[in-house]
Amino acid sequence: MPSPGTFELLLDGPAAEAGLAAAEPDWPPGTAVGEHACTYGHLVGGLVRRLDGRSIGRVIADDLARPLGLDVHVGVGTADLARCVDLGLPERWWAERRARDGGAGVVPAGDVAIVNTKRWRRAEVAAVNGHATARGLAGFWAALLDGALPDGVDVVGQRGRDLVLGEDVAWTLGSAQVEHRLGSLEVGMGGLGGQYGCARPDDGLAYAFLTTEMGTFDRLERIEAVLYGCCGVAPA
Repeated sequence: MPSPGTFELLLDGPAAEAGLAAAEPDWPPGTAVGEHACTYGHLVGGLVRRLDGRSIGRVIADDLARPLGLDVHVGVGTADLARCVDLGLPERWWAERRARDGGAGVVPAGDVAIVNTKRWRRAEVAAVNGHATARGLAGFWAALLDGALPDGVDVVGQRGRDLVLGEDVAWTLGSAQVEHRLGSLEVGMGGLGGQYGCARPDDGLAYAFLTTEMGTFDRLERIEAVLYGCCGVAPA
């Protein structure tokens, strides 16, 4: 029997948390920065459950999504499973990724195919399996502009050279990256395939772009330009 893939292992929350707890740090804590792209949700979720008694998905549903009317889910309920759409995994996209990165760090397409299963959608893998409509995700970031999110979501918790990403980062306490795009201060986060959601407090804008086809951020940038034109906001 083949060994389970990376994403398969993430479905077993207790086992993943135990593995993280037992793992030796790659560097002394506090001395470097490195994105935990797949395991951040388990690290935070374990703390939330121990402090609150509820899972992180339940906290998001009860304390955030439902009160604010956001169509955002970590752990999709039975009634909403039929609303989920499959993520396209074209081989051409993976081939280009492998060629660009020399094959290093590229998750096999067969492994990622698990994201289209009911098991994955029902599970709570808060770092990578949130489900939302574009309107719901944009509403989350609009709530930041309205001051409706918990304090600290947009506060930078760590700056430095990310040893995993190989670039300078400024991570906020809400696991969002603060960066400058088109000259405006931005709080937001991108995802594999070109997904994106953010708030730009300087411009009073919040938006999200979601796609079912793996690709690049080129489409986002074109839509972003149109959005700014429609809103009459000239990027600095």
